[in-house]
Amino acid sequence: MFTRENIDQIAFELPEKLDKQMYIKIYRKIWATIRHDLWARIQQEKKTQNTANLSEDTFNKLYSEVHASFETVRMEIYSKLMGEDVERWEARSCMQKAYITYATLSQIHTPGSAVRSRWADLINEAAQQHGEYIEQFSKGQFYKNIEEDPRDTVESDEKISLANFSNYGLSKQKTLAP
Repeated sequence: MFTRENIDQIAFELPEKLDKQMYIKIYRKIWATIRHDLWARIQQEKKTQNTANLSEDTFNKLYSEVHASFETVRMEIYSKLMGEDVERWEARSCMQKAYITYATLSQIHTPGSAVRSRWADLINEAAQQHGEYIEQFSKGQFYKNIEEDPRDTVESDEKISLANFSNYGLSKQKTLAP
């Protein structure tokens, strides 16, 4: 773990099924679920207010309310995709440990030379894409099939090719989602 007082890698013991790809799948599905729930709340609020558009304040209030359910959604999605019931703290702990482990993994080519993990870039891209979707939602623009609840399936919701990321190091092209 330590080489010349540098940390090369931080690794926690993780469930076998929680590999890099499963983490990304869970993470993206959590955000897809948050977006679906926000869409449902927006539709409900529009109906209640009998309006086609919501004010910025109302939208922000709804997003805050939906986002407050993040830990519960994480637990639901983690349990569904991992195939085991867990408590909120267990899902959070495993996801945090996995993030630290996979974000610090690097490839050592020669002593003293390492290529940083590109895996964390995938996580950042998912978070950035979520932000862009939320911005579109605030303008009343929703993507196709938003009405389908991501909780209803273990399948991926949106597709992303991990092969598009240089130095990711996959031997086969795989497709993952939120």
